[in-house]
Amino acid sequence: MSSIHFDYEWEDPQEAKGAELRATWARLSIKADDIPITQVYDYDSRSVRASVYCPLYPLAEWIATNWWFLFYELDNKRLSRHETYRTRHNLMWAGEGYALPSLNIQPTEKYIILQWDKANLPRNGVEFIQEGTAYLQKKYAEEQFTNFINGIILRLESEGVRKSLLQEEWISINSLNRSEQNFCQMSAALGLDPFDINEQEERSLLHAAEVLPRTIFEDFLLSTKPTSIDSDVDFMTRYLTHFSNLHCPVSDLEQIKTNVFISYNSSTSWEEGHQLAKNMREKLGVVNAIFRSIDDIGDLFRIPNFTSQAIAFPDNTNPDLFDALVTFSSHQCPGFIINRTHQKSRLFTFCRALCEYMTGREALPAMVSATDSERQKRNRAFAAEFLAPSALIQQKLGDATIVDDDDIEELATDFNVSEFVIKHQIENHSLARIIR
Repeated sequence: MSSIHFDYEWEDPQEAKGAELRATWARLSIKADDIPITQVYDYDSRSVRASVYCPLYPLAEWIATNWWFLFYELDNKRLSRHETYRTRHNLMWAGEGYALPSLNIQPTEKYIILQWDKANLPRNGVEFIQEGTAYLQKKYAEEQFTNFINGIILRLESEGVRKSLLQEEWISINSLNRSEQNFCQMSAALGLDPFDINEQEERSLLHAAEVLPRTIFEDFLLSTKPTSIDSDVDFMTRYLTHFSNLHCPVSDLEQIKTNVFISYNSSTSWEEGHQLAKNMREKLGVVNAIFRSIDDIGDLFRIPNFTSQAIAFPDNTNPDLFDALVTFSSHQCPGFIINRTHQKSRLFTFCRALCEYMTGREALPAMVSATDSERQKRNRAFAAEFLAPSALIQQKLGDATIVDDDDIEELATDFNVSEFVIKHQIENHSLARIIR
């Protein structure tokens, strides 16, 4: 895991105006794994330095006011397209006109991902010249950000500055009880400021938390919209009970799960999904098989009529909410709701749902969605490797080291998957170079 350090020395504020700015004027260096994210080329001096000069109050205030977003607003295609999303996650928006690097702070379930890019700021006379990525453990990141904020608050107090927005915001955050903290986390996951949420949004959010199973609630928040929470909850609950009376030999399915389950020791969700798919093929003795339909995969369960009884395709779809649901009957038999219309998409989505079933330790519902959470990355990697194994693609490529669009189209037809899946497998496993 990576590290991050905020190093600063107080400097003469010169002509800076405002008590908070004058009290916290400093030379700031931010390093990730000893790489100076704040390294700049200074146009005036024509030299390179590892730090910037700015007041630290705006940075500390930005971290505090976006605290819940920085730790709990996972990557969400519904929100991350909007500029307001960047204002909550990119450090450049904390500068208030002062030079700060383009450092994106993106949470996942397990990590805080830091990604910094080169940035030219001619109005400030500097150019940030570093780029890179680092992964922080969430608890560690929280400790480092907390230490930075506490340091700035101590400086404010020593300089006689009281009741600033930073100080009041930090008191509010640290005075929350456990249930209030949970609510703040839920609000932030939905893209809502927990300290500025209206009554209807609050009621809808609390109702969803009460009604929906905990195993799908986080993915639900990443997929729904504040204005449609209630209707989306109704849609979800209708399909969660679709297979309530389903019967099947649960012991046979559980035996398959036991045989193929692995203890993950991979560093990424992508590797976990890939490893599980390979293991499942090996354990079931289908290493070289190609599955061209959901029925082909259902036959692996050796349960008569399983796919016709345990898989459903909604008539009244809401494709933006979920791709698939894994539900369980009162007899603990799994059922799969596939919320896709195209046949190739249905096959791929079913495999993603199958991954959720195979990795679930309890008979609790699971949700497959378009979001980029760790679980969704894992089930996508599983589906890609299970339907189009990298080893089989390599066999079909033979000695070829370069492939074009025609080759990809042919492979996609062979495996009955999308061309995107084939490109993903070739690139991720370095099987060949794709020319476009």
